[in-house]
Amino acid sequence: MTELSFEDLCRKPRAEILSTLQQMHLPAQLRMLEAMKDWLRKKNRRRVDRYFTDSGKAARSGYPKQMQFFELGRTHQERGLFGGNRSGKTLCGTYEDTLHLTGEYPDFWPGYRFDRPIDAWAAGDTGKTTRDVLQATLLGKPGDTSAFGTGMIPGDRILRVTVKHGLADAVETIFVRHVPTGGVSTLQLKSYDQGREAFQGTANDLIHLDEEPDLEIYTECLLRLMTTNGRLILTATPLRGLTDLMLQFMPHLAPAPDVVEAASWQAPPEGAEDE
Repeated sequence: MTELSFEDLCRKPRAEILSTLQQMHLPAQLRMLEAMKDWLRKKNRRRVDRYFTDSGKAARSGYPKQMQFFELGRTHQERGLFGGNRSGKTLCGTYEDTLHLTGEYPDFWPGYRFDRPIDAWAAGDTGKTTRDVLQATLLGKPGDTSAFGTGMIPGDRILRVTVKHGLADAVETIFVRHVPTGGVSTLQLKSYDQGREAFQGTANDLIHLDEEPDLEIYTECLLRLMTTNGRLILTATPLRGLTDLMLQFMPHLAPAPDVVEAASWQAPPEGAEDE
């Protein structure tokens, strides 16, 4: 059985797979089952390939806003993707993170491209939410060794990780193979509760902020990109209302300023004092 027909078989309905297996001798059945298990393991470790496909439920034609968000990265250093809870914002952001880290851009990719390994940050509200949301989406379920490598970053592209001290099952840095060059990209996971000082330091190429930070942290992140022509991604639900940061992205929502009468004072009409 060729590789193509084997993959086709794995995608068939269960009843058709069972029917095909029943036509084989027992040794061939066992070999086929083991090969199918190995194929499924590899498939689960390539989650990034399931999104923004040519066709099917995840076809990119059904996600015009996300495609516009990606495309704007070519010309804009700062971008924001805002929506309700569980609307796919983090998934969209980590999808782009993964492409930049690995350098494996799909042919359709309309956004910015790095031609070298990058240094990146990804940050959330707290250490716990960073672990449970960003880390889980990028690497797989925290604490489950069998799930490691089933997140957005392909398992065979993860070279190693370092542990974050003080928080169980949390990762601090992810080292990723940059495929075109053979080099190594790094992604550090941070959280806003570490304070502005944690966002000072060296230059970066990519920063992904998942949920809205204080303006001082956001500004500090921009400083990290000044010398690299890097990119900043903000994926957030605007739960804090029309903050100064949100208004930078959506100035059309700013309330109208109070109208102040600038003309000179005029005396009331005659007799008004007596009313």
